[in-house]
Amino acid sequence: MNNLNLIVILILVSFFACNNSDSNNDGFTYDKANSPHFITQNMDLDEDEDITVEAGAQLIISDEVIINIKGDVIMEGTAAEPILINPENPGTGWGKISLKGESEKLIMNHVHLTDGIITSYNTTNKITNCVFNNSQDLTWESAILRFWFGSVEVTDNIFVGINKVEGVLLHDVNVPMVGRNNFTKVPDAVEFINCDDGVIFENVMNDGADDAIDLNGCIDVTVRNNVISNCHDAGIEIGSENFGQTLGTLFEENTIIGSSKGIWLKEASYVHALNCVFENNGIAVDVISPSSGDVSIAKVETCVMNGNGEDVRKDDRSEVEVIN
Repeated sequence: MNNLNLIVILILVSFFACNNSDSNNDGFTYDKANSPHFITQNMDLDEDEDITVEAGAQLIISDEVIINIKGDVIMEGTAAEPILINPENPGTGWGKISLKGESEKLIMNHVHLTDGIITSYNTTNKITNCVFNNSQDLTWESAILRFWFGSVEVTDNIFVGINKVEGVLLHDVNVPMVGRNNFTKVPDAVEFINCDDGVIFENVMNDGADDAIDLNGCIDVTVRNNVISNCHDAGIEIGSENFGQTLGTLFEENTIIGSSKGIWLKEASYVHALNCVFENNGIAVDVISPSSGDVSIAKVETCVMNGNGEDVRKDDRSEVEVIN
């Protein structure tokens, strides 16, 4: 082999290493020094292949790329050096990162993610201090973050959308925590399906095209100290035709302003609204029940009603107790 051919081979090897990742038997590591890292095709990683993204690293992912992972995902940025995950073509979107049942944990801290989604199945998930931007024209079934089973903590994040994809969607998660997040133009900013003992707290939710919070088939969820404004539908919808009753809901010290409805209670569900403020909504509390069987029950205690089109509306079968 002559020297020219050797030089060419060395250059190609170096280019591949810098633009794909450092790979070893334990998975893939993406660092700041060799950024940006380009991911141009689908990846299917085995159980012993983790993904680690270091502070300051940048990933650029091609259109519709899907990364399926059976190992762990650790993305640890800092406030000064966040991790950036961007699409190759802004607005088109890069698909998703999907953690399978064999994965043990997803950790994201100080990550700025644009036009992609994360799904996670039966995994320990902690998402903090991140920024999620979506400009994709996705269907309403999609969510920026979607979890099945496992444990979930989503706190201190920013979500900005165009009212085309949900925010945080949980299925069958016990004791989830979603708090201190800011959602703008994100329909169904937080949705729980068949979740028990969850807490949704201190979030700010603005200009959503659907509900701000949606509880379906849930038990003993506490919703506390959230500020919800200008929702096209309800500040919180409790109960659904598809998933059944939601019981034991405590809705405490929340403020709902300028929305079509403050609380929409249905499907023989229950809510105790305590010390809340309902201002300039179409209907502050709207309660409906199925035509037969159990009824929906609302207890509205020491709440402030100001400028609503109607403070309380209920059908003939529902029960509402108002305590001033």
